Amino acid sequence: MRKWMTLIAAGAFLAGPAPGGVWAAEPIALDDAPARKPPQEVDALCHKLKLTGTAADVPALAPYLTDETLWESARYALESIPGPEAAAALRQAAGEAGGKIKAGLLDSLGRRRDRPAVGLLAGLLGDADAMVASSAAGALGRIGGREAVGALDRARAKADAALRGVIDDALLRCAEGLLASGEKKAAAEVYRKLRADGQAGEQVRTAAFRGMVLAAEAGGADLVVRALTGDDRPALLAALKLVTRIDGEAATKAFAGAVAKVAGRTQVALIAALAERGDPAAAPAVLAACAGDDPAAREAAYRALAVLGNGSAVAALAAGAAGAEGEPAQRAAAWALARLRGPGARQAILDHLAKADGPIRLQLIRALGERGQPESIAPLLKLAGGADEAVAVASVRALAAIADDGAAAGLAGLIVRTAGDTLRNEAEKALTSICTRTARKQQCAEPIVAALAGAAPTARCALLRACGALGGPTALKVLRSAVKDADATVREAAVRGLASCPDVEAAADLAALAGASDDLTLQVVALRGCVRLLDIATDADLAAEKKLAVLRAALAATRRPEEKKLVLAGLARLPLPGALALVEPLLSDKPVQREAVAACWQIARAVASSHPQQALAACRKLLEVAADRRIRSQAADLVRRLDRPTPGQ
Repeated sequence: MRKWMTLIAAGAFLAGPAPGGVWAAEPIALDDAPARKPPQEVDALCHKLKLTGTAADVPALAPYLTDETLWESARYALESIPGPEAAAALRQAAGEAGGKIKAGLLDSLGRRRDRPAVGLLAGLLGDADAMVASSAAGALGRIGGREAVGALDRARAKADAALRGVIDDALLRCAEGLLASGEKKAAAEVYRKLRADGQAGEQVRTAAFRGMVLAAEAGGADLVVRALTGDDRPALLAALKLVTRIDGEAATKAFAGAVAKVAGRTQVALIAALAERGDPAAAPAVLAACAGDDPAAREAAYRALAVLGNGSAVAALAAGAAGAEGEPAQRAAAWALARLRGPGARQAILDHLAKADGPIRLQLIRALGERGQPESIAPLLKLAGGADEAVAVASVRALAAIADDGAAAGLAGLIVRTAGDTLRNEAEKALTSICTRTARKQQCAEPIVAALAGAAPTARCALLRACGALGGPTALKVLRSAVKDADATVREAAVRGLASCPDVEAAADLAALAGASDDLTLQVVALRGCVRLLDIATDADLAAEKKLAVLRAALAATRRPEEKKLVLAGLARLPLPGALALVEPLLSDKPVQREAVAACWQIARAVASSHPQQALAACRKLLEVAADRRIRSQAADLVRRLDRPTPGQ
């Protein structure tokens, strides 16, 4: 039979579809069938029609559906063209074709979800060609609906093992479609039959169980619980995942009730799933698991309580946190205690703290520090002043993390009163931490200064070091006075306080102290603090000329190459001729020559435009002493530029 059709020319096609279908423009007659048209051209056009085709193009594509070479190209194009015309062409060709072509066309009908094809597909489920029968089953699964389910169900009873597996997958797909469309009863029936069939594969039965649970109008949680406590491992694994899918407090309580009925990995996984649900109704069952013998289950329970628990979980968590240090369960309990946020958690910790002792009390204190709640500051300060040193030290460490300037007076008083070095050192660290982060410097300084009066030297040293972290006019005044104290340890603490001070005004004090001190250690501390302050000072803080004056004094006080190098690093950042004058004598000082050369070049380059003669002289000296080839080369270039005669000379 001779067939006539029209094709668009390739060039016209690329310009876009013509009205009435792309095949209508620039007609090219084909005699005798598709075979006369070059296959590559037809394939390319079919590919384009997959994206742009319309119902008008269906008659031109349909003849190719049974062509051995081009059937797939035409099939994919028709599969994507909307409208009943394309589906009808696929159905007609599927009825005429055979073998792999027929199977492929059935797949396309399934992908289109062509419901009118259900009858055709149902009739092919028993086809002698296994490939055709499998494609028909797969297509019915994609189309879905009760009619497809009936056809698949009838065919399943007669199918061999290979086809039955395909039909089972198709039935699962149909059930998913029914469930998604709200037909829960119909979906549940499909799932029930597959679940009950011993011939179904394990994966199919597991998927059917999952579907039964999701399709259940009521009682889905009971199905999950039975699977959790049963011996069907695939169903158990599916049930654990479903614990997080079923909503409602009743479901939570049902799942929680299974915690005590399972053990080992199942119990651990169930507790984790309950934590993921986030429903506090599971807390009592999880709390009970904390008393079990399985360390892994206890660890899971502790972690879950951080999410699910409230004040009633504090005792169990504190006891767990006080267990063998470093064990996973102990770490989990301590972690959860610090993160417990349920109703009454903080107050329960404080109440438990009042009657606890030993390791449990220490863990409660640590948790208060990690929780970061300002309401805990007052109770912790009270504990810090108690007779139990271990409790006091733990309380001060917790205060270091959460206290504000309001705790400064209490910590300063503790430093003055305590006789133990450990507690005093911890109190100093806590006070320093507060001084470092507070924005209210004056309010923090006042109680520290008040505590200095009449304090013993060891306490005064600790308070002075804290003043260094605090900074501000009041702290600076105290530190400047203390560097003249009769006690050597107090003087050293004052110098160290000034060296750590954030105020750039202290730089001049430190330079003067370095020059006046006979103690090498204090001199080094003062010089390093001085250079540090000048390094962080901006021009708004301290003008360059004042920085130079301080560094001149600091350089005069240096005794060792190490400190000279520090001062040279500070001078290198000052673009002043005076800085060059300080650096140039050190160019011949072997221990610091390399640093002096680098500083000299950095300053000379910076002042070359504003003070060319000083820069030129410095570069000539560099050419005499510099060992660094790069610096010598750059200095030589600068000399050539600066040494040029000016116009008119």
